[in-house]
Amino acid sequence: MSNYPVINNVMGHLERDESADFGEHNLESCSICRELKHEKNIMCGSERFVAFPDIGQIVEGYVQVVTRWHKLQEELTSVGQIPSEWIPELQKFIVAMQEGVESIYGPSIIFEHGEVPTYRKDGRIRTVHMHMHIIPTNQSLLDQITNSNIFTVKPIDDLTPLREKSASGEPYYFYQDLNRQNYLLEFGEELPSQILRKLVSGLPKVTERNQHWLKENQSEVQLNNCWECMAFRPADRFYATVRKLRQEYLNRNTNTTQAEVK
Repeated sequence: MSNYPVINNVMGHLERDESADFGEHNLESCSICRELKHEKNIMCGSERFVAFPDIGQIVEGYVQVVTRWHKLQEELTSVGQIPSEWIPELQKFIVAMQEGVESIYGPSIIFEHGEVPTYRKDGRIRTVHMHMHIIPTNQSLLDQITNSNIFTVKPIDDLTPLREKSASGEPYYFYQDLNRQNYLLEFGEELPSQILRKLVSGLPKVTERNQHWLKENQSEVQLNNCWECMAFRPADRFYATVRKLRQEYLNRNTNTTQAEVK
């Protein structure tokens, strides 16, 4: 029995396939698979997706939405790589997660680095397991993204174009702004690691809070390295996110179930 709430109502009209063999894990080299294995930090789940805090809590309430499995026939490296029939469930699950995050932490943005299994130009180690980032902030990244001269920014209605982009063999970035407008971010050259995390970390309010945290905790991490998830790992924010959001989703699931009974 899982120790986190499972939001079955996000499934809506979708049919559950109890007999399906959805895939497998990669415990040897995937940190997300290891997190899925022991479950203790998972806050909420649906049939094919779960949510847990990002290890590099640039801000408290920073959440990742991931697939329950690492691969089917190929690695599920991004939203663009998951089966099309999973997309409606993912979109509903993201909405449910975002509502929970925003009820506690305020407005949020979403982004994803859409890797494809065959695209590895520089040999860097990456997390090749689908994961979308939900980050509470009331500051948009859209102007910075648009003015960076790095991305071609294309408004999109839903997640379907991500599959089309991935099918072409090219990686992408996905970004959802504060007003829920979605964007496909295309790029030509290989990008610096964690580029959107860097933009979030550089937002004035985020910088101010992290500067205070570093001083209060006498941390040796440099302020300009707080974007780096391997360097900046504030455990107090991580476990506060687990505690607060797991309870929030449990309450929401209970209230929904009671309403359905009535």
